[in-house]
Amino acid sequence: TSGFSRFLGEGNSGRFFRGQLAPEETIAVKRITCSTWQQRRSLISQIFTISRIAHTNLTNLLGYGRQGNDIYLVYEYVSNGSLDRFLFSNDRPVLNWSERFNIIKGVARALEYLHGECRRTIIHGNVKSSNVLLDNELHARLGDYGQGNMQQSNTGHVAAELVEQTVDTDVSAFGELTIEIVCGRRAIEPTRPPQEISLVNWVLQGFRNGNQLECCDVRINREELVEREVLLVLKLGLLCTNRSPKVRPVMRRVVEYLDGTEPLPNDDTIFNGV
Repeated sequence: TSGFSRFLGEGNSGRFFRGQLAPEETIAVKRITCSTWQQRRSLISQIFTISRIAHTNLTNLLGYGRQGNDIYLVYEYVSNGSLDRFLFSNDRPVLNWSERFNIIKGVARALEYLHGECRRTIIHGNVKSSNVLLDNELHARLGDYGQGNMQQSNTGHVAAELVEQTVDTDVSAFGELTIEIVCGRRAIEPTRPPQEISLVNWVLQGFRNGNQLECCDVRINREELVEREVLLVLKLGLLCTNRSPKVRPVMRRVVEYLDGTEPLPNDDTIFNGV
């Protein structure tokens, strides 16, 4: 890691650095400082759980080490970096609609796997664009999973209070991420006019006014947009961010909606309670 000088980003409970195992093998290293032995024991238990996980839409854990109070998690390095750079910065190419739709489906499949296909349910706890990495083919790889805990909600729409992370909060965060990917905007932007501060509320208002397609990122070529897919994804995002956890779909059903094997609920269900 060159003395931890190659900083990549901030994770759920630690910082990521770029490292080199061999001349042709680049890795990402997460450094977590444990202040108590209970915290260290809990983290090592979580590491054993996530070390058994392998999925094409997750960043895979290669190993871990310990030095003093620091735990080091070694992950495969994903070359194109985080999704937030593509959505909110000008130093990455503009993602077209097909790429965005595939990224959304990739994140959905990753969460479906964590929630229902592992030996035990794993809560991500911090689903957001900076934790979605893109490989050489711009396929989504969800990272920083398996270390969810009690923390301040960072989304701003569903809960501003302290919440316990559950599959329902993961689904809600996925819904906000989905809408961010379509619109190219952050979930909360305080400098915008009052009616546009909350991205979810702005998209909901777009549906009510009949101009929902105008919510799409202006940088996307309009000739590339597939209206059926755009409306599906925006409605799905609203359904996932419903304030009632009972209304939000499980991730298995989300994948079915995206694959077209199950129809979305009626509009009254989608738009009420957002």
